[in-house]
Amino acid sequence: MLYIKYWKGPPEPKTCCFDLHEDNFRGESYVDPETGEIHLRCLDGLVNNFNVTMLEAIRNNMDIKFIGSGASAKGILYYVTDYITKFQSKTHVAFAMLELAVKKLGEYNPLEDDITIRAKKDAPNVYDFPTGTFCATGCFVPSRL
Repeated sequence: MLYIKYWKGPPEPKTCCFDLHEDNFRGESYVDPETGEIHLRCLDGLVNNFNVTMLEAIRNNMDIKFIGSGASAKGILYYVTDYITKFQSKTHVAFAMLELAVKKLGEYNPLEDDITIRAKKDAPNVYDFPTGTFCATGCFVPSRL
């Protein structure tokens, strides 16, 4: 089943916007020597390689992509920068949120990952003190991955 939400109709071909296709088979992981990009093993090109447990734990529905190269990292930095500029927030507040997300990523220990404890810790984090609203910002979500 292809995700073809943005298909313009005939005569355009039906293509999946998540690049899911039978031809996306990769028998083993490898590193591209020219770009340094990491290509992960993919045994079924029609199956997205997200982690169901992770999506259920953060109660989210999103496409998760592995960032294995400098080009992908630049892309995510562009996305975060674009996201920050969409809402009315001061730059120093946005950078403080990014700093907190990076700090949380460093503190994560998968051996101590109990869903109940994590949910209790996250409850106060969805309140955005600078704006006085309840939300899970773009910085909060990656900090919990």
